[in-house]
Amino acid sequence: MRSGGGRSRLAVVVSSFCALAAPACTREAGPATLAGPVTRTTQPVPPHLAFTAQPTIATAGRMMDTVVVSVLDSAGGLVALAGDTITIAVAAAPGPATLSGTLRAPVIGGVATFGDLSLDLPGGGYVLSATASDTTVTAATSPAIGIAWRALSVTGSCALTEAGAAYCWGHDEYGQLGNGTVTTGLTGQPVAVSGGLTYTSLSQGARHNCGVTAAGELWCWGNNTQGELGVGDQSVRPTPVRVSGGLTFTSVAAGDEYTCGLVTGGAAYCWGYNAYGELGDGTDSTRLTPVPVAGGLRFAALAAQRFHTCGVALDGSVWCWGDNTFGQLGTGDTLPRNAPVQVRGVGALSSVSVSLDFTCGLGSGKVYCWGFIPLVANVGDGGLSYMTPTLIGMSKAAQALGVSQTTACASTAGFKLLCWGFVGAGPRPDNSSIVVDHPVPVGTAVPLVSFVTGSPYPCGVSADGTAWCYAYADSGTPAAGDTVRYLPQRIALY
Repeated sequence: MRSGGGRSRLAVVVSSFCALAAPACTREAGPATLAGPVTRTTQPVPPHLAFTAQPTIATAGRMMDTVVVSVLDSAGGLVALAGDTITIAVAAAPGPATLSGTLRAPVIGGVATFGDLSLDLPGGGYVLSATASDTTVTAATSPAIGIAWRALSVTGSCALTEAGAAYCWGHDEYGQLGNGTVTTGLTGQPVAVSGGLTYTSLSQGARHNCGVTAAGELWCWGNNTQGELGVGDQSVRPTPVRVSGGLTFTSVAAGDEYTCGLVTGGAAYCWGYNAYGELGDGTDSTRLTPVPVAGGLRFAALAAQRFHTCGVALDGSVWCWGDNTFGQLGTGDTLPRNAPVQVRGVGALSSVSVSLDFTCGLGSGKVYCWGFIPLVANVGDGGLSYMTPTLIGMSKAAQALGVSQTTACASTAGFKLLCWGFVGAGPRPDNSSIVVDHPVPVGTAVPLVSFVTGSPYPCGVSADGTAWCYAYADSGTPAAGDTVRYLPQRIALY
């Protein structure tokens, strides 16, 4: 061992060890010395539960997506607990809800699966709890779940629940949400329309909404500067008011600043703005209360948008009136009409849908469109006006038809959605448009049993009663056979 200011080799080794193992050693100013044997005690970490799959939104009274609870160790690995079970319960709820289904499931391979759970009360902020039969396993709570009403229809910014309650979202500068407010900006969360009325159908205008109740009353709310609410004045209403005249309505169709409705027996009445003859009463005068459409026709269905109106008569013939700048009345010319005229060149149809400057109809599985059509499937010439109905080339028979402001869509077998037109208009951040002149399948689509006319983008209801709207999410132009990549957005109706 050396002295004279140097450290021994042992001191160097022990000092290095202490640097790694402190405080098992003590170091003084002089050479380091061992403080004693190193003793370590590792406490076992008990397994814990975690929700590894669950929905964020479900529909009241309907089975939610599968819930999976896993048993995990401290490193996140699965722990197989032979013979153990997991129990699901409601840990937090907005009201006295009942959780139904199989609430206890066995742990298989470290996982318990719950495939038939449902909650009966709509609301936000539900939290589920999971506990294991082995009490040494730490319990878990889920992220928040929203339970929505089952939807009957959706108009683009309003939806109707299966129970007949109306919800609206979006713009409210004219009180069109119907909840008593008048605000600027956008409301992204659906809010309940005031009044507690039970509706059977809804229709959306440019800045007003209307609904028919189970009793046949027609109530409207929102903008009224042109008398589109039908109450005899031009004052904005932020809550529903009943349309004047004591008529019993069966359906309603709201245009930009006017409204039309069918009464018992099929007669049509309209009111509001009428500069283009869209009320069909033989004049171009604004009407503040309902007036009968001229001609004495009886209709099975009506459709209205912007400045023209169309209806399917009881015999299947199609009649239109109002603006005809682009041939949207289907008369073979561009002259406006202030009373119904029959659409030329098409047989009996079962439904008709009206958009800004074009009209489409469905009959015997075939789709026809006329007016300004940058969306004609078998022409593809970039958008011309077709003065009479043009057959849309589809490989399969259409089962339902709907149009938005610049887009047309049809569903085929299995409710697969095909769309064509300005498929990018509105939802894209730069508001630019992509023209697709032939029906293309909507990618990652939720099959819709019904969908809307009049909104900026396709909206509808799926078979399980969920309301959806589709936003476009691609910057490229789809070629023939490509898929339009709309992203379905679920509308939560609490």
